[in-house]
Amino acid sequence: MVDIQLSRAAEGGGLKLLKSYSPSAVPTVDINDTIVSPFKSFLIDFNNVIPVTNNQGFIIRTSANNGISFNAGGTNYGWALDTVDTGGNGLKLVNAATNQIIMTDLGANQAVSNTSTGGISGQIWLSDPLNAAVWLRMFIKTIYEGADSFHYSVQGIGVRRAIEAINAVQLKFNSGNIASGEVRVYGLKDA
Repeated sequence: MVDIQLSRAAEGGGLKLLKSYSPSAVPTVDINDTIVSPFKSFLIDFNNVIPVTNNQGFIIRTSANNGISFNAGGTNYGWALDTVDTGGNGLKLVNAATNQIIMTDLGANQAVSNTSTGGISGQIWLSDPLNAAVWLRMFIKTIYEGADSFHYSVQGIGVRRAIEAINAVQLKFNSGNIASGEVRVYGLKDA
């Protein structure tokens, strides 16, 4: 995971906890009221997010209208991921133009397990999402138990392929509900 000190005060450029979520039997976590000034960048930290349905990819989508709708057009996003598992397998995954940013492996039985020891944990850094002059860029790092019982480490990047101020994001599995988990959003002020 990214080495950060979550306990630092927001004054002077540190991180400040903005909101916590505890999803249970819901299809999405909509983060639509915390991506605000005076913060420059945002950290989404999630722990043990478990799908109801086994073998699900974990995705993120963005919004420029406070979460009224989330961008899901066929060329809205691009992403690149490096994955490695405890079985010794590694893979590079890339999609330059797609309808979502995936944060897991896509192979057969290589997405997130729904067992009590399964789930996905990780972090997403949103770099300057309120800047309407550049594409939103994000750094992604996840670890999870796959439906094949191997553990996966995924690191990569994602971009929103439009110049607009992003003020909401949505986390979800590609099918079914979120059974349980924790999600926290932190803001990072300019120094």
